[in-house]
Amino acid sequence: MAFVSGLVSASRVRAMSASRACSPVRAASAKVARRASVLRMAEDGYEISDGKYFDSNPVVIALALVGWIVPSSLPVNIPLTGGKGLTPAFFASIQDNLSRWPKGPELGDPFWTLLVLFHLGMFATLIFGTIGYNLNKTLD
Repeated sequence: MAFVSGLVSASRVRAMSASRACSPVRAASAKVARRASVLRMAEDGYEISDGKYFDSNPVVIALALVGWIVPSSLPVNIPLTGGKGLTPAFFASIQDNLSRWPKGPELGDPFWTLLVLFHLGMFATLIFGTIGYNLNKTLD
């Protein structure tokens, strides 16, 4: 509070600070408001742009996950994966790092590259699957 000029008294600064303090009632009402907005979003779908809502269909999500995990499990001749698919190489890397727990993976560990590649592909498949499902629904 050293930055407060001499025009504002110390008691006024304390009163302003106390009024900003979060009371349990205010915190609970904010929590209820957040929960209500999440529920409203779940009922309405996701608004992407121009008032168009995208549904989060669980079947599309399941198919997109299978559509990523199955092809990425096929063996390929890439030195990073050691001749295995991306998914088995990633899971083997997780298992290898867990065997050395509590010491985590180093920055040069291939685990980080596998982690980024696996998740980028998975989220891209989920996003494109949801977009394709919703666009197809709007074109019909």
